[in-house]
Amino acid sequence: MPKKPSTTQIEVLREMSRSYAEGRVHREEGGFWTIDGMTRNVRGVPDWWVTLQTIRAMESNGWVRRRNVHPEEWRDERELTDEGRALAQSFSGSPRPLSS
Repeated sequence: MPKKPSTTQIEVLREMSRSYAEGRVHREEGGFWTIDGMTRNVRGVPDWWVTLQTIRAMESNGWVRRRNVHPEEWRDERELTDEGRALAQSFSGSPRPLSS
């Protein structure tokens, strides 16, 4: 039986499936995993981010995979798999809009 994603994993799938995110998430300094185009607070932290633990769990479930942009697993970008895209589309509602 396929594993059901957690609330956090659903949010990550939805954020990654945004057209401008191109199905990708990347690591930024400080260990923040986020998408391109995300706004930042006054400290420079992305307004939306997720932990590597969540990314690894999603990878083990087959929803994301490494892009092999970096040789180190812990900092390599991830992208949605076909299964991850289908799962993201299966959840109703739209993702949180980005601030301008």
